[in-house]
Amino acid sequence: MGDTKVRELRILIADDHGLVRRGARGVLHSRNGWRVVGEAANGREAVEKTIKFKPDVAIMD
Repeated sequence: MGDTKVRELRILIADDHGLVRRGARGVLHSRNGWRVVGEAANGREAVEKTIKFKPDVAIMD
């Protein structure tokens, strides 16, 4: 068998409610291979952080 490296999934969370962002971050951090690279409280911030952090997935409200 060859060595297979699993690529980490980079995630951005965007929601205007801090409690929702914290809850989502907690759930996502518990998954192996998933990493929250940023959080945003509004659309403008989500666009800026997407450009900066280049996530694979953005979870948005």
